[in-house]
Amino acid sequence: MNLGKSLLLSVVMLSSFASTKDYMHVAFDSMMELSPYLVDEKKFTDPKSEEKIHTYIDNLLMAFKGVHSSNKLKTLDYAPSLSVMRQHLEETKIAFQHKQKFFARNRLNATQSLCITCHAQLKTKASQTVLSQMRAKAWKMKSDFERAESFYVLRDYPTSIRYYEKYIEASLEKKKQIGFISFSKIEGAFKRVLSYYTKTSFKPEKALSFVETYKGNKVLPVEFREDLNQWSRDLNKWVNDKKLMKTNSVKDLETFYLAKIEKQRESSRSIIDLMVLSGRVLNILKYHRSNSEEPIALYWLGYADRALNFSYYYSMADMYLVDCIEKFPRHEYGKKCLNQYKESIQMGFTGSAGENIPDDLKNRIKKYEQLIGN
Repeated sequence: MNLGKSLLLSVVMLSSFASTKDYMHVAFDSMMELSPYLVDEKKFTDPKSEEKIHTYIDNLLMAFKGVHSSNKLKTLDYAPSLSVMRQHLEETKIAFQHKQKFFARNRLNATQSLCITCHAQLKTKASQTVLSQMRAKAWKMKSDFERAESFYVLRDYPTSIRYYEKYIEASLEKKKQIGFISFSKIEGAFKRVLSYYTKTSFKPEKALSFVETYKGNKVLPVEFREDLNQWSRDLNKWVNDKKLMKTNSVKDLETFYLAKIEKQRESSRSIIDLMVLSGRVLNILKYHRSNSEEPIALYWLGYADRALNFSYYYSMADMYLVDCIEKFPRHEYGKKCLNQYKESIQMGFTGSAGENIPDDLKNRIKKYEQLIGN
């Protein structure tokens, strides 16, 4: 019997009397087994990997369904309810079954990142053991890029940024020597560093310093240097905006900045604006939390993550939006969150053959429309 099937069997055997700790152990083992596939897109999309990945997703979903605690972590910024996590995994399973593997892989990365966020805050012996094992696995990754990705998910950002920069420098040196290399991972490394300094740590001045280091590097493709120059201009604007740090409510942030972005054409929206402002929303939630502003905050976090998709970090758009819909169905922002959620699902299940939303998700959207009162 392979490990995946044995884990699935253990969940079934535990189902009538297991504790939350037992279920979380199964979830952790499943996530550990998924890790090599999450850092390697080719491995994840390989048809030979389908059965194992499908089994591990099943294990995760069954483990989260088995957890019986209704408590929510008292995080500094954001933690979804168990029902939102379960739905997120159900939709991930549906995406994988319908061959939307890029969408499913990025959703699993978001799941892993959120799990690590929770464990990092729990400070229990079990949680520290989980983090220690995952760190040991991260150090064994073959390339600097994969190592950086693993530490990024683990929220060890200093180590992650160091390895992204090491990967960038080595790649540019290699391009000097042989004339051509694939640029996709290099661009990915740039975007991860940019997202950390803008959204995660909310330090746009450090993002600007990073961009300035490379924007004149002629080894980089001309088109990407143009992106760097645009990022530099946009970051300069925010670094010099004194009002941003004085704005301590999400509603005011919406009035002064976010509402203007919503009115812009999608093609003309600045990714820097989206990341800096969503970073400020999270920053406000940490230090100026107001329950009355939670639906507004969830809407704008979902809006920004959906607009940026998975290009810059592991999008949690659907979790933000579903949390908003379920908690605040009668709030004016509940309907706005539903509209964003529908657009997110449509984007995730649209490919070369057109839109192909599974019936399960169509029914879920109908359920939310009834809840909202559409």
